[in-house]
Amino acid sequence: MTPDPDITRGRKFEQVRRGASAIFLRDGFAGASVDDIARAAQVSKATLYTYFTDKSVMFREVMSASAAELFDPRMNLEPVDLPPDGHFADMLDDVLTWALDPECLRLHRLAIAEAHRFPDCVGNYLRLREACIVQPIRAQIDLWIKQGSIREHDSDRSSRNVAAMLLGNAIPQALLGQVPDEDRIRATARDCAWLFTLVHGIHQDMTA
Repeated sequence: MTPDPDITRGRKFEQVRRGASAIFLRDGFAGASVDDIARAAQVSKATLYTYFTDKSVMFREVMSASAAELFDPRMNLEPVDLPPDGHFADMLDDVLTWALDPECLRLHRLAIAEAHRFPDCVGNYLRLREACIVQPIRAQIDLWIKQGSIREHDSDRSSRNVAAMLLGNAIPQALLGQVPDEDRIRATARDCAWLFTLVHGIHQDMTA
């Protein structure tokens, strides 16, 4: 990766970035003051500017680093050699639980708020987020198709449909402060898994 000429990395770089992250995630870009960022990072404003040329550069770095912290551990998850019955609901439960984690919600809320101001930055965030949600679902479906556990079909389309069903109501509600509890998350995951298997050829009873 080509170094950003507007960023200087040094001894207190991570300390400054984490301070900026706390304030941006709390107040958004427009509401975040450099004074508050300096206080959160426990450095002077002069020190801030030795690492970042301006606040917008700082915001882009925070979005990139925060996304990496959340998404990197879930990138390229390998499919599991288990049958769809039972496992798919467990997998979707894990996906939804992760997406509803407070850190994920804070970053998602910030991305929505700043999409008009930083479209490229937020666009990259959304691509990474999709890779952590849709890609593992698609990989699992592809394995089941290969094994003959479900009918062959367009796995890209079905994985996106499953993700949309799974997150479609839960995420907007959570962003408005109504985070589903564990029972609701589990029920949503089971419903999505049941509908998928009903459409794609497995008609086992998943309601027990």
